[in-house]
Amino acid sequence: MQLTRPTTDLDVKDALILQAAEATHHLASVLATTNERFWSFPTDRLLAVLNADVDATLATFQVNSILTAAVNASLDALSLPQFPRRAPTEQGRDDISFNGIEFTYIAPPEPEPEPVTEPLILDPEPSTL
Repeated sequence: MQLTRPTTDLDVKDALILQAAEATHHLASVLATTNERFWSFPTDRLLAVLNADVDATLATFQVNSILTAAVNASLDALSLPQFPRRAPTEQGRDDISFNGIEFTYIAPPEPEPEPVTEPLILDPEPSTL
């Protein structure tokens, strides 16, 4: 059976879509890996990097959010099972916060101390009344 020109062109189109989907999926994986590596820096080093140029840091976060939304929307629209990974939609750590001027470390709350219980002492000899 000979393929007609439209069928061949559709196959080429499908192959090109898959090629773009593979690249997009790879980008989602790269974004996830770099996000994880960056936020796993030791706290002192992470704060130094974040605060070295706060405006640039905030601009980078904004661009990453836009890129992440586009990558994930593209993969969601394709809805192909061979491309399950998505770029992370949340950046950061719970212990790092931006106060409007700089990034700061927020120590976790101290755990409540365990209540002290008195040991139960049993009278070795029962009392007689």
